Amino acid sequence: MIDLKFLAHGYTEIIACEDDYLFLSRFTARQLEAYELTPAFTVCSTHTAGVRLSFMTDGDELKFLCRLPPRTNVIKALVSSAPSFLTGMLNGSDFKKNRSIRRNWITYSIKSAVNLNVFELKVDGEHRSLTRAVNGEIAITFANPHQLMRRVDLYFPILEGAWIKDLTVNGQVLPVPPASQRLLCLGDSITQGCLAIYPSRTYVNQVAGALPMDTINQGVAGCTHIAAHLDGIETIPAPDLITIAYGTNDWFSTPSAEDIRQNIHSYYERLNQAFPNVPMIAISPIWRADMEEMRPGGNFTDIRKIIEEETSGWPNMSVIDGLTISPHESAYFGDEYLHPNDEGFTWMAENLIPLLNVL
Repeated sequence: MIDLKFLAHGYTEIIACEDDYLFLSRFTARQLEAYELTPAFTVCSTHTAGVRLSFMTDGDELKFLCRLPPRTNVIKALVSSAPSFLTGMLNGSDFKKNRSIRRNWITYSIKSAVNLNVFELKVDGEHRSLTRAVNGEIAITFANPHQLMRRVDLYFPILEGAWIKDLTVNGQVLPVPPASQRLLCLGDSITQGCLAIYPSRTYVNQVAGALPMDTINQGVAGCTHIAAHLDGIETIPAPDLITIAYGTNDWFSTPSAEDIRQNIHSYYERLNQAFPNVPMIAISPIWRADMEEMRPGGNFTDIRKIIEEETSGWPNMSVIDGLTISPHESAYFGDEYLHPNDEGFTWMAENLIPLLNVL
């Protein structure tokens, strides 16, 4: 059998079960313990966004056994997050009244949780197939009639926590070495890639491929600036660049501007303790359909100002204005409201790449 650690990218630890199934975790064990304090975060932190296998082969088929977590975990996550979501809606104005926006948000969020659990295969950089993650054997084939050495990238599901074992390829397999520089991406559902149809088209994966940098995606749906989620992160190899893209959930659900500021301050302080002197880019919240509302923590401009002010105290930190790198049209959002679709993620990546490439 093939040793996954020679082919895997985008993970921090490999967790093994007694029956030899392996989980490529993008978080350290201590981070996962912190996420487990909130059921919704527990589920999303065990998703495999940004994880992939990359190798060269002259074969045309790969097989592996896949195991998915119980569906009851998703139900628990939805139930646990419902009170805070409903409170956030009730504190709103236009969003609460606009049933169309609310209906689309709920519809597409449920659809993404149910349907967007796919592996994506790319061969020599070109998309070839999407394969649903299921329990049992998964076989993926691609055309290679002349048995040429081809680069294969198998992207793991964005919204699923797939465990695998017994990977086989019907040809030689040579690992693709990681890029010389490392990128760590911290953030919420937008960083995780929620509502991207193709796992490779999240803004994180597009940026990583263009720079190029070996990248760990630590985006978790629903998250805000929570310093405890950084406990243990210092054990991963030091990145050359870190992006931090929280804020939209802070604005939506945090009860006061003072709480928002303190949470951001604590988060930046803890992150700088873990990785002193590493360049860090905070990406302020991108466009959302209800950004003109007033929330308990202030207006949308306020959260962006707080992020700018808090980064100014750290010489290694700077800010990219999220409104300048995101489209301002609902057509670029999978739920027409908050989460970019594939085209929206491409828009973001194309604007981010030149800004990050100069560092």
